[in-house]
Amino acid sequence: EECWGVENANIIADQSMVEPHIDLSVKIPAHMSSADALFVLEEMSEQFGDEAAVLPNGSIRVGLKGAVSSWPQYDEGKWWVQSAASTLPATGLLNALREGDSNIE
Repeated sequence: EECWGVENANIIADQSMVEPHIDLSVKIPAHMSSADALFVLEEMSEQFGDEAAVLPNGSIRVGLKGAVSSWPQYDEGKWWVQSAASTLPATGLLNALREGDSNIE
């Protein structure tokens, strides 16, 4: 409160109580085409409610709350929780390998 003021401190405190969205990475077979993979992602995202969205990196951002183990296809191991940001380095490497870039360091 001393640094930010009472109003800002209250805003920060309120925001810290909001449960964030969760991003999921989906198990997609390596041989699947990009178009087929996008279809699978869109179809799967529908199972996670109206707030679910397929992100540009291929993750699904979920608006569901509560125990992740109760979510669709958890028991089947079709997806795992992983922030979209953490997928970017691996996605960049995979894209470079697919394009035959021999200068990967």
